Amino acid sequence: MKKCIAACAALAVLLLAAAAGSRRDRADELRFIRKNQIRYKNFNGTPRNTVIFYGGFHGTGNDFVFRQVDPEHEVEVQATSDEEFFISKPVRFGTRYVLEYWYWTDSDENYEGFSAARNYHENSSPLVIDIPYEPGFYYFGYYDGRPSITTGELVEWNKNSSIEMKPAALKKAISCYRGTEWEPLLREEYRKAKEEAKEYKAQRRASRKAKD
Repeated sequence: MKKCIAACAALAVLLLAAAAGSRRDRADELRFIRKNQIRYKNFNGTPRNTVIFYGGFHGTGNDFVFRQVDPEHEVEVQATSDEEFFISKPVRFGTRYVLEYWYWTDSDENYEGFSAARNYHENSSPLVIDIPYEPGFYYFGYYDGRPSITTGELVEWNKNSSIEMKPAALKKAISCYRGTEWEPLLREEYRKAKEEAKEYKAQRRASRKAKD
């Protein structure tokens, strides 16, 4: 009986230690995010020689950490906290950014509250972005947060597609780059995205009617 009590006590200590370790890891990540939080000013780049990448995940909040891993370019870390969309700083052509850390949460009652955190490397990350060799904007899409972080694979949101969510992502980007030389270009991109989303919705409605 004493051995059983001792074993249970030891297990309890291990579980408490694991929980404390998890909290410490999360606290460390939050400090790292604050240190590398994107400030949308004083950019090293222009709309003529850099790229902005953007996209998001459905949920009530995401913490993102992206790291530049191409060995031919300098290491760079970009982070945002408690956001639906990630909007990058301008980045160099030909770089590679890996989603290195992701904390996803959704307090929606349908999910009964859910959160998860994942650390990734280049070979395990669900999101590796190869930046093109021309200036402009790179949209990596919009996905359903819970199944994506659970399975480790990008899963489209069944309510709205990436095409339909692109205007919302660009609206966020405009707010980040307001007052910069990027703003008029983002507004034009936003106008085009709204037209594309409208056309996509019309085609989807027509397809549904044809099946009925």
